[in-house]
Amino acid sequence: MPEGDTKTITALLCHCKDSLSRTLDYEELAQMLRQEKDVKEVSVVAGLCRETDQASVKTLLEGKSGSSVLVLGCSPKLLEPSFRQLLSEVGINPHLLSVVNVREGCVWVTPDQGEARARARRMLRQGLQRVRRLVAIEQEPVAVSNRVLVVGSGAAAQEAVNGLGEQGFEVVTVSGGTERVAGLDGEVGNFNARIRDERGVKHECVGAVVVATDDEKRFAGEEYGVEHGGRVVGLYELEEALAGAAAPGAPSLPWSEGSEGERRIVCFVLGLAGQDSRLALESALTSAHRLHREQNAEVYIISHEVEVHGRGLARRYGELRDEGVIFFRYTDDEPPRLSMDNGTPVVEVIDDYLRQADREPPLIRIPADLLVLEERVDPGPETESLASSLRINMGPGGFLQEDNVYLLPASSRRVGVFNVGTSRVPESEDEAVAEARGVVASVVELLGSGGRPAPTNRTEVTKGKCTLCLTCQRYCPHWAITYTRAPEIAPLACQACGICAAECPAVAIQLRNFTDDQIDTLLSWDPRFDADWPSPRIVAFACEHSGYESFDMAGAMRLALPPGLEIIRLPCTGKVDTRLILRAFEEGADGVLVFACHEDNCKFLHGNLRASKRVAAMKEVLDQIGVRGDRLEIHNLAANMGPKLAEIANEMAARLSEMGVSPLKGELVEVVEAPSA
Repeated sequence: MPEGDTKTITALLCHCKDSLSRTLDYEELAQMLRQEKDVKEVSVVAGLCRETDQASVKTLLEGKSGSSVLVLGCSPKLLEPSFRQLLSEVGINPHLLSVVNVREGCVWVTPDQGEARARARRMLRQGLQRVRRLVAIEQEPVAVSNRVLVVGSGAAAQEAVNGLGEQGFEVVTVSGGTERVAGLDGEVGNFNARIRDERGVKHECVGAVVVATDDEKRFAGEEYGVEHGGRVVGLYELEEALAGAAAPGAPSLPWSEGSEGERRIVCFVLGLAGQDSRLALESALTSAHRLHREQNAEVYIISHEVEVHGRGLARRYGELRDEGVIFFRYTDDEPPRLSMDNGTPVVEVIDDYLRQADREPPLIRIPADLLVLEERVDPGPETESLASSLRINMGPGGFLQEDNVYLLPASSRRVGVFNVGTSRVPESEDEAVAEARGVVASVVELLGSGGRPAPTNRTEVTKGKCTLCLTCQRYCPHWAITYTRAPEIAPLACQACGICAAECPAVAIQLRNFTDDQIDTLLSWDPRFDADWPSPRIVAFACEHSGYESFDMAGAMRLALPPGLEIIRLPCTGKVDTRLILRAFEEGADGVLVFACHEDNCKFLHGNLRASKRVAAMKEVLDQIGVRGDRLEIHNLAANMGPKLAEIANEMAARLSEMGVSPLKGELVEVVEAPSA
C-alpha cells in the first residue's frame, strides 16, 4: 500500500440525473474500481448536491471512519465544502476526500464520446492514485493571546480601541510621539511586539495588531506654480473652514470682506498633483454644495477624471450639475494653466468634451475669487519604518494596503496584522472608522475566545535534510517560518501554498496531500487506463484560485478543449518547481502549461512570480537538451477567463501537433539541474 492514511476506499459515482451517463459508461467505471483490492464499496448515485442526496450518502458512510472517499461527479469547487462537512459529521477526516471532476472537466468539454470516455478513465485513475496517498490533516486548538496592539491615535484608532474593548480584548496602544513599534516577532495569536519609548524597549505579547495611523496632507505649491495663501487655498483646508472646524489661522473666505449679495467665483482644480482621486472629488462636491447653495457662489470644478464610485457620489454629482455647478474635464496633454493677475487667481482650461474634429476647442479663462487646489495626500511620516518593523509590504503610493484582491480591504501579508486608518489608503475619516469596525470583527473571528483550531501536520520537515540555508523563510509570503535547528512552521500563519517546499534546495519540506510523490503519481502513465490517451498530451498545472476556476468556467460554457489536456490542481503555482516540470515531460507530456494568477493578484502574493521565473529557467534547459522550450508556457489568468484558457490550450495543441511527439516521451532521462531562478 502506498504511503498514506487510506485503509479502504468508498467510491461514489454521480451521474447527475443521467446527464453524464449519456456520455460516460458508468458500469465500466464502477467495474474498474471494483477490481481494486482497497476499494471496498462502489455506489452509483443520481445526485450529490441536494440535502436528500447528502442524507443518503451520510447514511452510507456512517461507520466507515477508517475509509477514504472518492467522488466522481462535478467540480470540487462545488462539492468539496459540503462534502468535507459531511465527512466530519460521520467521523471521517475531511481531508481524506478526492473529487474527480468529469462534468466540467470531461463531458462538457469533450464532444466525442470515445475521447470523453478515455478522458474519464484517465481522470478516475488519477483520483484513485490521489485518494490512496491522502493523509489526514488533524486540527488541534492553539492557545492565543487575548491582547491586541493598536498603533495610531486618530478616529480610526479610537474606534478600534473602543470596539475591541467592548468585545473583551485587552488593548495595548502605541499612539506615536516618542513611542513606536520597534519590531514584531512570533506568529499570529502570540506575537512578541517590541515597543520603544524614551525609557527603552518593552515587550508585549499580543494576538493581533491593528495599524490605524493617519495620512499627511500638504499643499504642493511647487507642482502648481502658485503660492498658497490669500485667494489660493487647499481643498481639505477649505472643507474644514466651511464646516466651522478650522484651526486659528485658517484662511478667511474672500466674500467675508466684500459687499453683501455680490456673487463670487470659486474654481476647484483637481488632479494636478498627480492624485486625481475619489477622496478629492468627494471633498470638492461637499464644499461646492455649501458654497453654491448657502453662499450663492458660482462654482467650477476642473478635473482629469470624475470618480463617482463612492457611496452617494454619483447622485451628488448629478444634483450639482443640475443646479448649475459647471464641470470641466482636461487631458494629460493639456492640463489647466494657473497664474495670478494683480492678486486674482486665473485658470485657463481646454474642456475635452468641447473638442470637435473640424476645429480646435476654445480656451476657457476663469478669473476666480477663490482658487481651490487639491493637497497631496501622503502616508504618515512613520509609515515606511512601521511597515519594516512589522514585516509587512507597502502598497501603491507608499500607503500600507497592498493592491491585492485577496488582502483587501484591510489584511496584510502577515496573518494577524490589519491596516485601517488613512495611512492604509487615501480615504475619508468616516470610511476609516467604518473599516476599523470591520477589523474588530475580523480580530474576533481570528482570535475567538482564547483558542483557535489549527492544522498541526499540514507540512512535513525532514530535519536531517535541512542545511539551515534560510531559503524557505526568505520566500514564505506570510512570515510563517522561524528557525531553531530546523524550520518551524507556525500552524496559524501557514496558508499551505507550498512555496517553501518548491524553493527548498534540499527537498526538506513537503506539503502534505501535495507532496512531490503524490503529484508524481498523477503524472504517471498506466497502460491499463492510458493506452488510448489522445495525442498531443498536455499537462496543465493550475492554481486552484485562478487557473482551475477558469477551467471550470470553460466546462460550464461547453468550450471544447484538446482531448489530450489534463489539469493538475495545485494550491498555488508557486508549488511548481523545475523537477515537477521535467517529471511531466519524462512521463510522456508533449507540452506543459502553467496557469497562474495575474501579477499582484496571487493569493500568496508572489507564488505566480516564482513560478514564472522557474518556467523561464526550464525553457532554457529544454532548449539545451533538444526538447524545445516552446513546449512549456506560463499564462496569467483570472478566475473568469474560461474562454482564454480554452484558446491557449487549443493553440498549444495545434502547435504541438505540428512539432510531433516530445523526444522524452516514454523515456527516462537524467534530471538536468535548472539554472538558478
